Amino acid sequence: MTETVPLDYRKLSYKPLFLDYLHRYRTLSQFFPGDPFERESWATVARELDAATHPRAAVARTLLDLNRDLGGDDAALSSVTALGEGALAIVTGQQVGILGGPLYTLYKALSAVRVARSASSQLRRPVVPLFWMDADDHDFDEVRHAHLLSPSGELVSVHYEVGGGESRIPVGGRRLEPAIEKVLEAASQALPASEFKAELLQALEAYAPGRSLAEAFGSFLLRLTRGTGLAVVDPSLPALKRLAVVLFRRELAEGQESKKSVRAATEKLVAAGYHAQATTVDSQLNLSYARPERHPISVEGNGFRLAPDGGVLSREEVERLLDEEPECFSPNVLLRPLYQDTLLPTLAYIAGPSELAYFAQLRGLYAHFGVTMPLVAPRASFTVVERPQARFLERYGVDLTRLNSDDESVLNEILRRHSPPRLEEDLARAHTCIQEIPAALERDLAEVDPTLVPTVASTRGKLFHHLKELESKALRAVKRKNETVRGQFLATRTALFPGFEMQERKLSPLVFLNKHGWHFSRMVEEGADPAVKAHLLLYT
Repeated sequence: MTETVPLDYRKLSYKPLFLDYLHRYRTLSQFFPGDPFERESWATVARELDAATHPRAAVARTLLDLNRDLGGDDAALSSVTALGEGALAIVTGQQVGILGGPLYTLYKALSAVRVARSASSQLRRPVVPLFWMDADDHDFDEVRHAHLLSPSGELVSVHYEVGGGESRIPVGGRRLEPAIEKVLEAASQALPASEFKAELLQALEAYAPGRSLAEAFGSFLLRLTRGTGLAVVDPSLPALKRLAVVLFRRELAEGQESKKSVRAATEKLVAAGYHAQATTVDSQLNLSYARPERHPISVEGNGFRLAPDGGVLSREEVERLLDEEPECFSPNVLLRPLYQDTLLPTLAYIAGPSELAYFAQLRGLYAHFGVTMPLVAPRASFTVVERPQARFLERYGVDLTRLNSDDESVLNEILRRHSPPRLEEDLARAHTCIQEIPAALERDLAEVDPTLVPTVASTRGKLFHHLKELESKALRAVKRKNETVRGQFLATRTALFPGFEMQERKLSPLVFLNKHGWHFSRMVEEGADPAVKAHLLLYT
């Protein structure tokens, strides 16, 4: 039996742009195509997409092969077929990582599923969910880690240790080395025994030596979301890059103009009191080249430099490379959404708070390239609260949001409440006595011998010091007597805010899949209500 309880985002550490997008959309309306919480916005973008042209058939052929090869079920393949036949798309995405990435990757995927279902019902037409695997990203260090909870409730970090982690090679194309088997073994050891563990470990065999990281990630994600209709997109595939050559060629020719549109939006955003998530560099295009390492393409006079240590090529030479090897070119964080929406009829993109901030800078860029900008819908955000944590929070009256700190003030408050009932009162009375008695002595001695008054003040200070020491020792003694409570506190804090981060940003979904099986995905899908403007506490 599960229950979702909304928690106002304003009680958590989110930036004003995200909070205003939810609660004061008018202040940001100039930066977006429509409010995703208003029904008419969906119809408006759908009409614009119907008037636009997308390479549906070619994209669908490529995605059918991809999803079939990665083990996609009939529901996923049906979504791709529908896309080729005129369906609109709800898209989300993330870098490809080991062991499925952090929890919010799954939350984004299942948010896309829920939003697609809602939009399809509302518009009375097919709308399908797609997951854009950011295989071109080169930040390997960001995706080579996974974090689990041990049976004792401690945070366990699992690392995929291979050479070349510092290089700029796109992560999706990296072939998994035998070292990945050590990762799987470490995960097996960290996960407690459960009725679902064997099947989960079998699914993790998707991460097999020799497979690319994108293939492994995509295969595992399709298993996590089986039956939902979610299909995956690998934008690094040559067939898809070839379909975007026109977009990339325009960026080569009009890079300065595209940067101007981003800067204009950024200046307005900052002037309105918000932060800029992305910055542009005068000498760089919004396009990179990878052979094998990925670097931004730099503008050098009338030519381009494709790597820091490479020569300067003319535009004609770069365009010839683009025609011959489009898979070597990739958009940066600003142009990536336009690559996506050049290929796909994207009705809405499911974004995390940071991605939403990126989109706030892009409306002019979409207009510049003549691409329909999708609605931007916030992903569902969860903290899973299991019975032990729920019991602890209820028993001690703890506000969950206060646990996101590396101090123990909450624990100290609990322990004080569970110390001898009169200890705090007696310590307070001692403080009062140390304050009042020396004050009386000062008055009396001032008449007898004024030179003794400073001695009284010094004595009072020493007494306060000793009392403070006694108070600390008493608290430590109480802590020792309450080690069980302290252990429960630390276990609860680690489970809800592992490493003092939001649970969804730190933990791997394996933690809960091991406890609940594939039903955990269903629990998340059911809770990911696109109409809710709140973080959700998922009680299991």
